[in-house]
Amino acid sequence: MAKNILYEAGSESIKGQAAVARVVMNRVREGFAKTPCAVIYQATQTDSGKVCQFSWVCENKNEPNTKSLRYLIARQIAYDVMVNDKYDDVVPD
Repeated sequence: MAKNILYEAGSESIKGQAAVARVVMNRVREGFAKTPCAVIYQATQTDSGKVCQFSWVCENKNEPNTKSLRYLIARQIAYDVMVNDKYDDVVPD
């Protein structure tokens, strides 16, 4: 989840980053997939190529620097959303 937040909204505000995490959790709840990772890496093969839920997945991004401040913030937001159900005002259920 932290990698998804970083790649999708790492330069956004805390609320913008939290919105990415809330969307993933909403998709789990709505049955897109059973886990956050399954939602994030969900892709469909079409005649024109692979279509991913999150663009960075199809772009085969490298592993992020897990010691960077941006990653640490994304990791905290991921924890706050997944464990503490925070930021529910950003993207309501």
